[in-house]
Formats: sequence, C-alpha cells, structure tokens
Amino acid sequence: MKSADKIIESLDGLKRAEAPAFFYTRLLGRMQHTSSSAQKKYYLAVRPVFIVSILLLALLINVATLIHFKDSGDRRSANTATIESFTNEYDFSARSIYQ
Repeated sequence: MKSADKIIESLDGLKRAEAPAFFYTRLLGRMQHTSSSAQKKYYLAVRPVFIVSILLLALLINVATLIHFKDSGDRRSANTATIESFTNEYDFSARSIYQ
C-alpha cells in the first residue's frame, strides 16, 4: 500500500465538527460586551475635561521651557563676557615660537 492510500484511508472516519450547545449565543454576548467596554474607554478619552487638561498640561510645559531657555540665554551672555575678559587678560593669541 502506498503512503497516499494510507492518508486517504485515514480520512474515511472523519465526522463534521460540532460546536457545544449555545456556543453561538455566548459568542455574540462576549462580542457585544467587548464592543461596549471599548466604547466606554473611547468615551473617557474624548471627554472635554480630559482634552482640556491635556492641552493645559502641554501649555504649561511650553511656558516652563520658554522661561528656562530665556534665563539660560541671559546667563550665557554673562559667561561670554567672562570668557572674553579671560582671553584678553591671558593673551591667548596665536604666535610663532620665533617671536
């Protein structure tokens, strides 16, 4: 007997698979429950209070960043004057060794 014949003979005893009782009803109930909980989560994310709080938080972060960089810019100009005075005092100009 060939292997192909063995495979075909093994398929002779197959029966159609059957679902347990009330399977379709339970499946529909679970699908409806999942979709309603997803709608609740979406509703919470779209609420105006949630959106306004996120926008205010973003605005607060932007204002804090602007204030921080404005202060560091003032300090940077003060440090530049200090570095220039240091360079002038110690005369770090390029000279050759023959001068």
